[in-house]
Amino acid sequence: MADLSGNQVYPREFSVNKTFQNFLPNADLNYKFTQTKNLRFNYRTSTNAPSITQLQNVYDITNPLFISSGNPELKQEYSNNLSLRYNSTNVAKSVNFFGGLFATFTQNNITNSTFIANRDTTLAEGVLLTRGSQYSRPVNLQGYRSMRAFMNLGLPIQSIKSNLNLNGGVNYTRTPGLINQVSNISNNYAFNAGTVLSSNISENLDFSVSYNGSYNIVRYSIQPQQNSNYFSHTARFRLNWISRKGFTVNPDVTNTLYKGLGAGYDRSFTLVNLGVGQKILKDQRGEIRLTIFDLLKQNNSISRNITASYVEDNRTLVLSRYFMLTFTYNLRNFRGSNASKN
Repeated sequence: MADLSGNQVYPREFSVNKTFQNFLPNADLNYKFTQTKNLRFNYRTSTNAPSITQLQNVYDITNPLFISSGNPELKQEYSNNLSLRYNSTNVAKSVNFFGGLFATFTQNNITNSTFIANRDTTLAEGVLLTRGSQYSRPVNLQGYRSMRAFMNLGLPIQSIKSNLNLNGGVNYTRTPGLINQVSNISNNYAFNAGTVLSSNISENLDFSVSYNGSYNIVRYSIQPQQNSNYFSHTARFRLNWISRKGFTVNPDVTNTLYKGLGAGYDRSFTLVNLGVGQKILKDQRGEIRLTIFDLLKQNNSISRNITASYVEDNRTLVLSRYFMLTFTYNLRNFRGSNASKN
């Protein structure tokens, strides 16, 4: 049982009081084929209450081209979540496999109803919506679902004393929405694959090489102009090396690529971080380290949001190249039984 209550005093007095009661069943089934092969099924239900902002019947006119307000009539979301996981381990060969299927079905999904003005329109309380501007309001709709399949295979590469992990997955999300009171369904398909090669050479030397790629397909039922296909990837190399005399080197190189987002967002950039240091003092407890972040001055922050009515690309200004000098001292006091006696 959940109670939602709120009081508003400006720009006008308003109060909301709601009580929700739900039955939330859960089930879990675990089956062992052998000691190293396991299948697990889980079913659970959950609720998600609307936020205060979503419930407040107040116009947000910060952006006159995109006005929004809350909806005090919103109901809780009710989700059915299912998962099926399979795990297998070959102890003799150190090979691990994991696969999973996951699905979520949501009733009363909180999404947006968008009104696009074809002429200047006056909303309640004298708020003006100019031609071509949008007014968005949260509503409850049926039909949201999300499905995902994922697998990971890990195995050793003895010749180079390393471990190799291969992964891949498929995601699908269906999000309902309203545009001028007409149903608009957003279908988002994502295909991803990656690999990680990590070393296990010694305590003084290790490295990792990784790659992850993702291809996305976005389709809208009544907005074909918003449809898009885009690709992104991240490739990374990391190395940690400590010499016998305590000299350390830690390069970290990451290449990120975006393709299909559009002008100003399609780009490839490489982020290079480098750390060098020297361990000093007795038992190498101290370390002086110089770290250079974004050596090539290419750092970027780009993201894409898929909503029920539009696709949004974001580019954020981020900190570029900088240097940092640090001194670290490790405190150690492992005296065993002598500490107890003292």
